[in-house]
Amino acid sequence: MPQEPNRDFLERARRIEAAHRAAGARYVRLVEKDGMLLPEARARSWRGALLWLLLVAAVAFEALKVAAFLAFGASAYAGRVALIAEGSGADRIVSWLVQADPLVQAVAGTLRGSI
Repeated sequence: MPQEPNRDFLERARRIEAAHRAAGARYVRLVEKDGMLLPEARARSWRGALLWLLLVAAVAFEALKVAAFLAFGASAYAGRVALIAEGSGADRIVSWLVQADPLVQAVAGTLRGSI
């Protein structure tokens, strides 16, 4: 029985130290001119969030292309893309973006087989 309080204390001390280490990783100590130590939060990097947003947008765009490819069929989808390609410069760029690439064809083939 004397071991129980000691074990609870050690577990609690381990949790507290882990929380302090996690909190300390988010802060930088700055020494003021008068010698005081002041913790300041690290500046957040938005690069990771921007890359994550671009990745999610690209996956959503490919999913939309797969859905359109499945809804229209391969020949009708290619015909619609060719119709868009006959337009002006912006239309040509859009038709290049929405053309059925090998990834869209592979995913659509897999989904068509499972439906």
